[in-house]
Amino acid sequence: MLKRAFALSDQGAKDLAKGIIATACANLIQIIPASLLLMVVMMLLEKAAGTQVNVGRNIPFFVGITLVLFGMIAIAQLVQYNLTYTAAYKESANRRIVLAEKLRKLPLSFFEKKNLADLTTTIRLEDGSLYYCPGTSCLNCCCSCS
Repeated sequence: MLKRAFALSDQGAKDLAKGIIATACANLIQIIPASLLLMVVMMLLEKAAGTQVNVGRNIPFFVGITLVLFGMIAIAQLVQYNLTYTAAYKESANRRIVLAEKLRKLPLSFFEKKNLADLTTTIRLEDGSLYYCPGTSCLNCCCSCS
């Protein structure tokens, strides 16, 4: 489904699915610090209300959890970056190589009939579709012109 919707290769579709999962996990991990903050605020409010809560006893726990969360968030962001942006750049490179091969196989008469500036602009716009306009394929455009 992703392959067809975004005009990707088989590996590109797999990488996109991995990137979606990694992004969802990274976003879920970023919710945890808000929960920790809520716990701290609740404890401070209980102390302010006069309830017997020993906040000082829990400080090492919260500091430890905070350090663990920093590590988790850093790792999650690194994994998410590698599975999304790096994969997108690889897919873009693969598309350009395939496009160059298709253009190389076209007869010279094709280039005599077409304005090379228009062709270059079309190729650059279509190559950008990997990032901005999913669902279009430069390869289909070039193949239909020949």
